[in-house]
Amino acid sequence: MKQHIRVDFPVGLPMYSVKSNKIWNAKTKKYVGVKPNQYGYGQVAFLNRHKKVVNIAAHRLMYYLLKGDIPDGLVVDHINGNRMDNRIDNLRLLTIHDNGQLGKKIKGYKINKLSKVHPYECKRGYNKKKYYLGSFGTPCGAYMQYMTFFLNNKGVV
Repeated sequence: MKQHIRVDFPVGLPMYSVKSNKIWNAKTKKYVGVKPNQYGYGQVAFLNRHKKVVNIAAHRLMYYLLKGDIPDGLVVDHINGNRMDNRIDNLRLLTIHDNGQLGKKIKGYKINKLSKVHPYECKRGYNKKKYYLGSFGTPCGAYMQYMTFFLNNKGVV
């Protein structure tokens, strides 16, 4: 399992703010460049007090600047799945477990070849129990039920 390491934001961060959903440097009067890392997440480079470059995830920085500290045990999630879309209305806090559950590439259904009308069967495991969520005529309907069940039971919006 990947470990999430907390990064303390650099000293001098108050000179940064958010304008037009972009990170603004008040000292240089320029927007801060956001470049993707090897995982596709936007990152911002800063110099720390030892004059070494420190890369910080842009979505974490954006959340920090607009909403404050990120509590221990929570991560910032991109609602639409686009790792470069760091608008605050696209960011939310989730537990590490919930973020991992949503991040899996899941169809959310199995095809029952015996059923001609509703071949897409939706099942979901939750709290060590299995739930049958129904049969659907389209893959989209089964997937929506699958995700709705997860979000409703976790209280995530």
